[in-house]
Amino acid sequence: MTPTSEYEHQAQYFLANIYASGNGIAADADKASAWLKQSGKHGYAAALTELRPSVPETADDHHTYHQT
Repeated sequence: MTPTSEYEHQAQYFLANIYASGNGIAADADKASAWLKQSGKHGYAAALTELRPSVPETADDHHTYHQT
């Protein structure tokens, strides 16, 4: 498995926004969420900012979230 690059994480984030807005394609909230989480999983800052309200606040949960 090859590591993903910063450009791939950015592309995942942009794809999430495209699915969320329906700009040029049919809007799909499930796909938007999946791509946003994928981008955030790889540490893309903009995705993490959007995901922050749904990230658990406890130290144990925070550690678990970043282990995946």
